[in-house]
Amino acid sequence: CASSGHVEFVYCQVCCEPFHKFCLEENERPLEDQLENWCCRRCKFCHVCGRQHQATKQLLECNKCRNSYHPECLGPNYPTKPTKKKKVWICTKCVRCKSCGSTTPGKGWDAQWSHDFSLCHDCAKLFAKGNFCPLCDKCYDDDDYESKMMQCGKCDRWVHSKCENLS
Repeated sequence: CASSGHVEFVYCQVCCEPFHKFCLEENERPLEDQLENWCCRRCKFCHVCGRQHQATKQLLECNKCRNSYHPECLGPNYPTKPTKKKKVWICTKCVRCKSCGSTTPGKGWDAQWSHDFSLCHDCAKLFAKGNFCPLCDKCYDDDDYESKMMQCGKCDRWVHSKCENLS
């Protein structure tokens, strides 16, 4: 690049090549906690088998940690393609249901992650029914009498009292 002056570089952990952050595509830039372990696009490798990208074996990159994986190294039943709408893919280390905190998509062998890897199968069903607090997006069961909730007089939705700062 033709940049002049003293601009900080990031270095690839494999080839030690220096890069300006502004010369990298946005999805290639290291996250703040990855500056020492960052890998350039030429040196990306699968975090399961350790092999690099090959013409026949495409690498998937996690949208959260930016680690890469071969689809065949992920194991059975784990999604091997990004979501259709937002093109999001989250690895097994980073995926977590934003409602219940589960790190697995469900109990059934065919359970899948929903809403761009943000909801497990059970929470996605509750969300589709409208059983979620519109303020925090946490899902609830029809027979959940333990949670302190109240019904909004305007929209008739159920809301956690703590989300409305009421105890």
